[in-house]
Amino acid sequence: MRPDKSTPEDRLIDAAAKGDTAKVQELLDSGTDPDCVSSDGNWTPLCTAAYRSHFKIASLLLSRGADPSKKPPHGSGGSPLWWAAAGGNDALLNLLIQKGAKTDEINGNGMTPLSMAAAAGKLNIVQALLQGGANVNAQDHSGNTPLMRAAMRGDTYIMQILLDAGADVTLTNVRGQTVLHSAAQKSGGLNDKTVRFLLQDKTRTKHLLNVQDIQGKTALMRVIMRRDTNMADLLLKAGADPDTADEHGYTPLILAVNSRRREMVDLLLDKNVSLTRRDKNGDTALHHAARIGETDILETLLFQDAATLRAEDSPQYMRNKAGDTPFGICKKRLNGKAAAEVFRKWEAEEKPLRREFLAAQRDEKQKTRAVQRDAMRRFLRRPSNGPN
Repeated sequence: MRPDKSTPEDRLIDAAAKGDTAKVQELLDSGTDPDCVSSDGNWTPLCTAAYRSHFKIASLLLSRGADPSKKPPHGSGGSPLWWAAAGGNDALLNLLIQKGAKTDEINGNGMTPLSMAAAAGKLNIVQALLQGGANVNAQDHSGNTPLMRAAMRGDTYIMQILLDAGADVTLTNVRGQTVLHSAAQKSGGLNDKTVRFLLQDKTRTKHLLNVQDIQGKTALMRVIMRRDTNMADLLLKAGADPDTADEHGYTPLILAVNSRRREMVDLLLDKNVSLTRRDKNGDTALHHAARIGETDILETLLFQDAATLRAEDSPQYMRNKAGDTPFGICKKRLNGKAAAEVFRKWEAEEKPLRREFLAAQRDEKQKTRAVQRDAMRRFLRRPSNGPN
């Protein structure tokens, strides 16, 4: 319900919203409570003045005894200080702090003014709140800290100010995610910059890089799921574990296969990840590749298998809990014809290819991985009746 302005209280709040100092003075002189609440329960005069950035009105209300921390019972739940922070008015915010306003009053989402200011990129407000004693590590209802909010925005300048003020990088939100998760899950150049910023300190990197959230996923896994190859490369170069498993037993390689991005698979294979790790259903990355039917990824995994494993250790012969090999999965799938053909060709070419790799390894003439992949694709696309 909107205020009908028929009561002195609603008229006072309306005058405060309009910045009508004379009217506010008149209503206060007539005995209207400076801490009154609008008829809809959403506003107090001081919250309204703070929201509209009316410094003179706020000063007048405070001089008449308005509570600098009083919140209305309904609405967004913001205090006068919260609204001053939202409006970016650092002079008004400092006035409220001087009058005793609580710097860490939360709104309906559990966000403190500092979290809101960090999320909005309001540098002057962040600095004023920190100088006023705001808790740099306050967590909202989602468990996010001001540092996490700044990271989501990609604002490394505010992040540095918060870190200098004692922001704790080891805190996690209700999903078990760190500030690195917060930065890595956002796309774009700003967040590449944010991840680089977080990882430029070795101690921070040690605390953040391989933390698993409540689903068992690291920042690397979240980035792979977002199909961001550049950021995955950045995290891997910083030392992210490429073989960690989540709650389902999914490794970064399995997630990369399911992302259908061969370049992501290539990136992980360059780190010599395990081809034989199984998820909770007994599936390897090769089982997953067979199930989604991506022939390029299948060929890449089979080639890596031949280049690095003995035939008896190959995942192509492993059975999952349902008793299926990767080839068996292809044959069961109605749309798995192309993937099944890869396996049929592979059966004809596997033994000579394994011998070729073994000889190359013995002679210490192993080619670079990129050249090997090109050779593999040419090899697999030859007629299936064997080498020419």
